[in-house]
Amino acid sequence: MNNIYKTPDSNLSRDDNAEQKPNIAWKIFFWLFTPLMLITIFGVLFIENLNALDYIDILIFLITLLGLYGYAFSKKIGTRAVWKVVFYTLIIWSVFYEAISPFILNIPQYGETAEIDMWLLLNIIYLPLFMSLYFYSFKSEHIWKQR
Repeated sequence: MNNIYKTPDSNLSRDDNAEQKPNIAWKIFFWLFTPLMLITIFGVLFIENLNALDYIDILIFLITLLGLYGYAFSKKIGTRAVWKVVFYTLIIWSVFYEAISPFILNIPQYGETAEIDMWLLLNIIYLPLFMSLYFYSFKSEHIWKQR
């Protein structure tokens, strides 16, 4: 006898192809963000009074750009564990470099003293970068299952 109060069973299984893949917006963001990084790198050549933190900042964001490429174009670069470490490193580094070092430690960024102004709002451009690394390292099963 069937239990009429029992929820029905389903034979449906999760299809790997139905998994969310990055859309074209991530590719567009990659192609918009890459020239900004290149301008920053070439601009550093003309800035005086750079410190070691500025060079570390550029290196971290170049690595992050590589992760954005991997996510936007569904390419497996390195291992998933490495990108999880990069994601957390980026968060910690951004808080330190954008808030603690200029305002608390009084260390200038790219040769300029820190001021709270409209330029600080430009850091919003990094939010999609954080999101792409999060999706790449934690939510992209389709990328990491590739052979």
